[in-house]
Amino acid sequence: MRAIGLNFQKGRIRVSVMDRDSNGSITLLYARQITIDPDLPLPELMERYASQFRILIDEYGPDLVAARQVWDINGVDAAVSQVAPFGIAAYVCNERDIRFCHYTPQALKQPTRFNLAKGVNPLSAVDGTFGSHPPYWDDIQKTSLLVAWRAPLDH
Repeated sequence: MRAIGLNFQKGRIRVSVMDRDSNGSITLLYARQITIDPDLPLPELMERYASQFRILIDEYGPDLVAARQVWDINGVDAAVSQVAPFGIAAYVCNERDIRFCHYTPQALKQPTRFNLAKGVNPLSAVDGTFGSHPPYWDDIQKTSLLVAWRAPLDH
């Protein structure tokens, strides 16, 4: 099973792609950020997001796409850079008949959701499982991997 994990920020999409084989072994294939000019006119900006999602799907052929869902937004910037891309990703997945999974920030803090012991920080477990992958390997990048890692367990 191949999964793409997404996390959205203003001007950036954090992307991680992983494979899980039939034995449960996990391989990180890709982890980086895609930069998008947040000052583009809104129609062009939304088309840019859709285009990037289609490119990722064409390149990696995922079985599912998982994204961090943000609903507690503060202003137009957050709506345009986090909520709108989330909706476009869901739309593109539906268009391509690819399963789309989403997770709230609170759900991503629960170790039991990842078959981890109580008290284990899931973001720390990402480093333990996948190692470090500079230059963008921070908690936001790890979250994009965490949603892809978790999705096969939940869905």
